Amino acid sequence: MKQFLRCVLVLTVVMPLTVVLMFARPGVAHACSCAYYPGGPQLDQQLADFAQGENAVFTGTPVAERREDFTVFYDFEVREVFRGEVGATTTVSTAGDSAACGTTFDLKQEYLVFATTYDTQDAPWAVDSCSATTYSNDSETRVATVTQFGQPREVFVDDGIPTAPMILIGIVVIAAVAGGAAGWSLYRRRSR
Repeated sequence: MKQFLRCVLVLTVVMPLTVVLMFARPGVAHACSCAYYPGGPQLDQQLADFAQGENAVFTGTPVAERREDFTVFYDFEVREVFRGEVGATTTVSTAGDSAACGTTFDLKQEYLVFATTYDTQDAPWAVDSCSATTYSNDSETRVATVTQFGQPREVFVDDGIPTAPMILIGIVVIAAVAGGAAGWSLYRRRSR
């Protein structure tokens, strides 16, 4: 009798469970559950969230990368700014591990960057995989960004000459031209 019950138990519980488990497929696991996927349904909400607080949205190209402990720093050459006080170059930090929502950038590839001042690890800006940061040629994200923030402003590269000396040089040149013109005028009057 025990053997019969054991056989019935195997046939009614264990066998169906075994068949189900053979065909069950695990879902895709993401270490960072908030990861941004271009064109995803969360785009409008993420951009609205970035419209508040001290955030920056810019287009730029990472030109250098360095790692310090669990943080990766990227130096960017900035081409245009949608939001925030961002200069011609800036540094962005991110967690060094995707499980901590860190992101990676390909050097020399242009990105549309959504950065925050939260947990920057002494860099001006921080980025994580939860932001809408993507390649700059992602048209859907770019159109939504222009809709949210307006047209970007271009960033001009500072050539290293301080503004005050340039103003002084300009004044000296104008004075020299004016003095030369006045001298030429006096010379012509005397020669008549």
